[in-house]
Amino acid sequence: MPKTRTGILQIPGFFKQMGCVLVLSGGMICNGTGTTWPAVLPKVMNESNGEYTEEDTQWIISVYSLSGIFVPVLAGTLMELLGSRRMVTIITIPTMAFTVLIAFAPSKTAMLIGRIGTGLTGGMMNTITAPFISELVNPEIRGLLTSLLRVQLSIGVVLMTIMAKFLDWSLATVLTVVPLVPVFFLLFLVPESPFWLAKHGRDDEALKALSLRGSKENARKELDKIKKGIEEQPSFSTKDQFVLLKESSNYVPILIMISVNSALLMGGMGVVMQYAVFIFDEADVGLDAFTCTVLLAVARLMASFLSFAAVDRIGRRPLYLGASLICSLSLVLCGISFIIPTVPNWIIMASLIIFVLSQGTGPSVLMPLVTSEIIPTPVRSIGVSICVTITFALFFVASLTFLPMVEAMGWGYTFLLFAAFNAMSMFIFWWKVPETRGRSLVELQNLFIKPKNNGEISIISKPSHQNGNEFHKGNIEIIHCEDQRTKF
Repeated sequence: MPKTRTGILQIPGFFKQMGCVLVLSGGMICNGTGTTWPAVLPKVMNESNGEYTEEDTQWIISVYSLSGIFVPVLAGTLMELLGSRRMVTIITIPTMAFTVLIAFAPSKTAMLIGRIGTGLTGGMMNTITAPFISELVNPEIRGLLTSLLRVQLSIGVVLMTIMAKFLDWSLATVLTVVPLVPVFFLLFLVPESPFWLAKHGRDDEALKALSLRGSKENARKELDKIKKGIEEQPSFSTKDQFVLLKESSNYVPILIMISVNSALLMGGMGVVMQYAVFIFDEADVGLDAFTCTVLLAVARLMASFLSFAAVDRIGRRPLYLGASLICSLSLVLCGISFIIPTVPNWIIMASLIIFVLSQGTGPSVLMPLVTSEIIPTPVRSIGVSICVTITFALFFVASLTFLPMVEAMGWGYTFLLFAAFNAMSMFIFWWKVPETRGRSLVELQNLFIKPKNNGEISIISKPSHQNGNEFHKGNIEIIHCEDQRTKF
């Protein structure tokens, strides 16, 4: 049963956990500014005296997500080797360096290199942060605190759009690194992932990290559960995790989340904000395109706060399904407004604000959270890496093909297609994704194991070999089917 907001504040260690998450999510501000940085491109094009063509801007926008394709598996490997907190700390340095390069780029090539670099670091941040937070905080407030990632990202989006409107593009770009300076130093106060520490035999440090959640007695019990889960299905290397992906209980949740996220990305998630200035310039809603983009960014920030308040109160499934339905309907309204000339243009603005509000309240914040929850612990780092890799690949395709799609289909039918993809993501989520609110990661680890004919689930120990050394996946364990499980 979810706690009330007062009860949440009384959870042992709540403020310590929230402080750690605020620091960890601080890096997402730069992800928000990086995603929305294309808002300055009209100013870049105006100052370039024709040097930057429309094709150049498409690549400058899209290469950010293209570079992220090649990062997540590497990030997952490094996360297993170095630890999540250490990786987040390291990433902040090249993020600042590449952003400064963009701000003072002497050529298109330098700007592309900077965008590729920020895409690489952004991909790593996306891969690592949500699973790390899920492992660090109490299950009862996991959704609440993980949603801070989207709050911080949305703050970055708002800052970027405001600076794009009022400041020189170069100054606006370089100012986006300012939040990372305090984040870099504060990260040294954040404990490492207790799961990673337990895997590497550093039990005392793992116990200290888990003590963020309350008493040492409860931390010891949780550590014992984590160690038991590791003994049952150990995965100390990327190669081990790929071996474990052969099991349906490990690969099925990955495939489900890939399907849901693919439909979302092809439904305009991210693309609308990237091309907002271009969309509003075409729509002619009565305000200049930069002002409209700022309003859209503010709507996204408001949605993040709504999600922050609702994700653990409402539950993952009802929040996602309700928000996705509104997303689809608002995109249908937007498409019709472009197709039918007699419809007032302000409806386009209103429908896109509704779309951003609903998307930011549900799908945008829930996708990284649910992905990190339902992918089992033994393959979480590689599973999340695979999901993020495919996410960046589809984001690149959607970004690069948006303007050609508009040219071929028209603005109206493009938004109607986006609406259809949002409806598809809603259907897949309803069909395959179970409720995860308030359930521990140890419990969720067995969520997708298929039941036997006798109504019970058996996890059979099987030896596996890695470089000549035998390790065991675990002993026989019987789990009754009264628990909530996904049907196949």
